[in-house]
Amino acid sequence: MRHANCHLLKGEEKEGYLKRLDTALEAVAQEFSSSLSEERIPAHLKEVAQLQQWDESRLPILKGTNKTLSQLMQKVQKEYRWFGQRLSSEEPLENYAYFEQLEVSADSGLPWVFSLLELQRLRQNASGLQQKLPEYTQLAKELRELLAKDYVPLNEVDGKARELQQQALKRNFLTLLPRVELLGWDAAKQCTAPLVQKTLSLGGEELWHLAFMQYHSAEGLFEAYLIDAWQERRKPVFQEKNDGCIELPKEFLDSLKFGRDNASWYILRNIDEKFSHLHPVKVSRFLVGPFENCYSTSAYSEMPRLPITAELLKEDPACALLRLSHQYTYAPNHEEVDGKLRQVIYREDWSDEYIIAPAKFAPRVADSVLGTRVKVLEYNDNNQ
Repeated sequence: MRHANCHLLKGEEKEGYLKRLDTALEAVAQEFSSSLSEERIPAHLKEVAQLQQWDESRLPILKGTNKTLSQLMQKVQKEYRWFGQRLSSEEPLENYAYFEQLEVSADSGLPWVFSLLELQRLRQNASGLQQKLPEYTQLAKELRELLAKDYVPLNEVDGKARELQQQALKRNFLTLLPRVELLGWDAAKQCTAPLVQKTLSLGGEELWHLAFMQYHSAEGLFEAYLIDAWQERRKPVFQEKNDGCIELPKEFLDSLKFGRDNASWYILRNIDEKFSHLHPVKVSRFLVGPFENCYSTSAYSEMPRLPITAELLKEDPACALLRLSHQYTYAPNHEEVDGKLRQVIYREDWSDEYIIAPAKFAPRVADSVLGTRVKVLEYNDNNQ
């Protein structure tokens, strides 16, 4: 069923769209994975840190944050790949294709929430759906007969062979999909189980790194959250088990539900107030999208296009710009309030904005944001 606030993509148009999205996300993942900074504070905040006398030793190294962001971008990238087809002669057992069409949100320019719902449904019903498809041996037999016998007109052989190939690819899709963990779409829950790891032990405290994702179904956007916090060993929130697993109490998991209007400083303060033996020192939020293209056409979108997007689309209707926003806050210092340690909260959020543009347009996009702190990355669009 076609929804009013989306566009329906099929065939080569769908595959071209997904390829551009995949390549743009790959550029983001590489940008963060290549960061080797051993600094704890970005250069543009050094003066602020000095004026406010931040205790930098209590902050995580930027390289660790960037590594986590890269991993989360790869999760989003892999999620969207299931909507396309994979055809590799080197790893034929990993090939798949199932979706013949894809709905794209007119607001965000990203895959529509119902497409993600359908992906979850296919994973849950994979076994039953697979039984309705022919076995590989049967498909191979039909292909041999098709090629060896003359019961099909020559001009129809190619089409019939493609139909058999598609059935085999669908069957393999339903074989592979249940083996992976998909990102959740429910805004009331985390997309996946939070990633938790201890990064430093110091006296009676330990520095922990927590990362998770949420999905904003109304806009079709994934958002990553990264939290670095010191916890007191005498009453830990993150419990290490004998098998090496980390157990998070339900009370803490329930507290990790934030809306897009919740600033990162608010998130930090919320955790600091609810858990007296946990001292958050940094919170990052990373919004993936919108993906500005010829399908992000909603006039009522809360995410209006960049001024240059319309100009580029007139020149090349296949042009697509991925936008990302990284918002973060720091609270390395603490003070005693009513006999309890509390972080010194600064009600100011710092942010880094990114635009990922096709390589041939990247210089023009960069010129359009001169004088700002927006960073322009480029991706090679082989479809253009």
